[in-house]
Amino acid sequence: MPTLKQVRDRLGMTQEEFAKVLGISRGTVISYESGKHRKLQLSMAQMKKLFELMKQAGLPIEELPEDIE
Repeated sequence: MPTLKQVRDRLGMTQEEFAKVLGISRGTVISYESGKHRKLQLSMAQMKKLFELMKQAGLPIEELPEDIE
């Protein structure tokens, strides 16, 4: 399973770009990627955006990181 950072890296996106697309703050992305937060909670709309990003990255939904709620 890829981490969310690996998905972001595969897309070639900065933390700021990734956060903007998902509708979360850059600080949230930083905290999550640094391990400060173990789970990332996303709304349904944010999950849909993440699914779209994963599709763009060529990753199947089955590879969704396990630490996302």
